[in-house]
Amino acid sequence: MLPVHIKDKVKRKIRVSIPTVLESIIPYVVLNEINYLLDKKNMDEEFIYEEKKSDIEPDIEVLVHISNRGFNRLGHCDIVYNGKVLSYGSYDKSTLKLFNTIADGVVFTADRDKYIPFCIKYSKKTLFAFGLKLTDKQKENVLGAIDKIFRDLTPWESDYQKALKVNKSVNKEDYGDYASCLYMATNADMYKFTRGRYKRYFTLGNNCVKLADEIIGKSGIDILKMYGIITPGAYYEYLNREFRKKNSMVISRKIYNANSIRKKKKRSK
Repeated sequence: MLPVHIKDKVKRKIRVSIPTVLESIIPYVVLNEINYLLDKKNMDEEFIYEEKKSDIEPDIEVLVHISNRGFNRLGHCDIVYNGKVLSYGSYDKSTLKLFNTIADGVVFTADRDKYIPFCIKYSKKTLFAFGLKLTDKQKENVLGAIDKIFRDLTPWESDYQKALKVNKSVNKEDYGDYASCLYMATNADMYKFTRGRYKRYFTLGNNCVKLADEIIGKSGIDILKMYGIITPGAYYEYLNREFRKKNSMVISRKIYNANSIRKKKKRSK
């Protein structure tokens, strides 16, 4: 009986979340579904890697990572702005504790077009890129949140970068940790927190999604109102649902994996 625009407002105010334990495995379930669809035996038509509501370029992107390896099954989340990825995680292997769930919090920025192929190759991941269109005020708020985060950061270097300062001809193959490989592939800038809640990374608390949400939340996105553990699965579920709405700020959805990369290379030849 209610008009559509009224119903959408009500939906944003009242939301019954699925249990966190189920939200956390959404990325893994989605990955299995994608792999099934990409299997040649199951393909009746070409798989759609990109969907848009319009030709407008998004102002910011949220990358949701999916993998079938270890903790990567729970997913990961990054922010992309001005062509740069901003990521937060436990990238200093020397500080990992409690089954790799606790470590020093590390932030890095990297070129988006170098980072996505690196994730696919290094971690065998599939990435969903959700594009958001923001108002001028929302963009100002988001950039303000990013600037605030950088006030508490100090530069940090991977093991490979430290070794390179001592010996310019250092063997790259001797450094297989994530941070070192990331730097080799993308020339990423890495930082650690000098203070604040994100100085210590915790998988079930101060994690990648928590930091991403602190930034995206400044755009007015509703997921900030969710309480408890915010998982990459919760973000995927929310953004995917918003993309299906006609007038939401989520205007595009792209899938990046080994198949999409090969397809892009073929088109460029």
